[in-house]
Amino acid sequence: MAELFAYLLRSGACLALFYVFYRLVLMAGRCGCERHRGLRIILCGHPGESFSFFNFVFINKAKIPDGALDRILAHELAHVRQLHSFDIVFSEFLTVVQWFNPFVWPYRRSLRETHEYLADRAVIAQGCSLARYQLLIVEQHVGGRLLELALTKESDAAKKADMEKKLQVLKAESEEYLKKAEEVRKAEEKAKQAAEKK
Repeated sequence: MAELFAYLLRSGACLALFYVFYRLVLMAGRCGCERHRGLRIILCGHPGESFSFFNFVFINKAKIPDGALDRILAHELAHVRQLHSFDIVFSEFLTVVQWFNPFVWPYRRSLRETHEYLADRAVIAQGCSLARYQLLIVEQHVGGRLLELALTKESDAAKKADMEKKLQVLKAESEEYLKKAEEVRKAEEKAKQAAEKK
């Protein structure tokens, strides 16, 4: 009986993984694929946020503000370079196998949040303006309709709280980054002055 259960569990996990790959291949085939900075970019009108899966980046054309494509690609490129897709596949497999475990669900959510923070940090480290990047995040989450942000339903309160938390973390990290950059600049300036005195 236990062997049958284990077989059904493995079969279900493989079937679910196959279904995800099948849907992604269908979406890529329907929308077409472009290459940019080592990524395969699929621009289509799928519902939801932009996302990456290994070297494929799926971007919702309807949710891209003017001039924001480079920042979105930098964010998704950070996910690709840091191999977040492997973590996602592992966490999904773990969720399928351990669905009854109450700790697997918060682990999965926490892993996704951590990936987002790491990708955001990479974009800010590349020199993207913090204010412009925060505005992009807001526009991505509310679809550019800022009035709706003020009129969110109770069901959207969690999304709003997550977005606010993400913006606060970005601000704190960028302030820390700017302090360190200022310290490095001052140290280089002192070293330069000391070298000029000699």
